[in-house]
Amino acid sequence: MDTFWLTSSIIQKMLANECPFTIFLSSDMIQGMGRAGHALRQVLETYNISQNKLATTLGIRRSVVFRWFHEQRDPTAETVADIVKALKTLSPEAAAAFVQLYLGDVLK
Repeated sequence: MDTFWLTSSIIQKMLANECPFTIFLSSDMIQGMGRAGHALRQVLETYNISQNKLATTLGIRRSVVFRWFHEQRDPTAETVADIVKALKTLSPEAAAAFVQLYLGDVLK
């Protein structure tokens, strides 16, 4: 079975019945969506880091961080790595907490 990553634009097309193929999602797949945003929200709130501060550190618009924070969009794997690097410069503890919340016990 092939694995494909779903982007928000594909999901939007699926919801609008504009997707030319059928995709079956397991509950595990659906539960994984928004995980980065949930972890990011917890970390930013716990360590008093503003969305704007993270956006500035990443060199992106605050609206992008807003969409992650509110689980409207998931960052790409490359962007998650950039988020960890940015958080390390702001607070190494926050970066470690984000990785733990996002990946859980995968690294153990």
